Amino acid sequence: MNIRRSARMDAGYALGLLAPLALAFAIAFTGSNQPLFLWMQHASHVIPTVVFASFWESATYAGDGLAVFALAALFLQSRPHAVWAAVFAAIPGAVFTHGLKALYPFARPAVVLGSKTITVLGPELHRSSFPSGHALSVAVLAGLVCLAYRNVAIRIAALAFAVLVSLSRVAVGVHWPFDIAVGFFGGWLAAWLGWICVVDAPWFRTRQASLIISVVLVGSAAALCFHPMGLPEAIVYRYALALVAFVLAAASVVRTAPVVTGSGRYAAARFAAAAHLSGMTRRFIRGRFGGRAAAGPGASPPAAR
Repeated sequence: MNIRRSARMDAGYALGLLAPLALAFAIAFTGSNQPLFLWMQHASHVIPTVVFASFWESATYAGDGLAVFALAALFLQSRPHAVWAAVFAAIPGAVFTHGLKALYPFARPAVVLGSKTITVLGPELHRSSFPSGHALSVAVLAGLVCLAYRNVAIRIAALAFAVLVSLSRVAVGVHWPFDIAVGFFGGWLAAWLGWICVVDAPWFRTRQASLIISVVLVGSAAALCFHPMGLPEAIVYRYALALVAFVLAAASVVRTAPVVTGSGRYAAARFAAAAHLSGMTRRFIRGRFGGRAAAGPGASPPAAR
């Protein structure tokens, strides 16, 4: 069976898929889940006490699904299809994490080890430890960055961020290392599945697609202001992320909204997205003012890359 070139997983990405899976098997076979958790919790205190809670709560907040989706606004400058890939990746990702949580409702560290013997930041969770949904979400983001960008520095930065966010789940005392490794594997796989859904579909690279996902991201950024997740020390990060994501997504809406100009006598007019998607904008201008309307910046969908 011939598999199209764009759907093939290259060796580098496959290594990123196998690494967390191998780690999960190593933890399971050596029985080192609890000792490794305790060692990682101890190591997390390398962060100074004065910023310990705010640092780790902010890091763990960054792995929340809504926060990760808001971070995807960074893709909007030139890669709206990568944001759409994240939308498609969320489907197998949700099936993976919620399915395993239902099948294996393992106890959280606070129950097994006692909340007074470990560091717990934020809400004290008791059940559904396996796998880590935060690790899965941030692995989706890192995986899509690695698929969408060739720049090695950008890829390394995305991976470092994903690893930090994943490790924060141990630092705040809500997940075992085994949970994180399996969650990261699931997110990395989901990112690839989402990617192959859009990479060969030209529509996801058009201005219409960018406009729709930009509007969704504006709403996601605004929703962060009302989504504290019981992590009060992450408030600065939460509002900063909401502001940056809102500005980037709103700028993309303005940039990709339909712009049609008439003669020099008329100023540029912006029409609703629905009118643009249905092709009514250009016909309306031609019928009202006559002549051929000049297309605004980006009127022609970019060619698939």
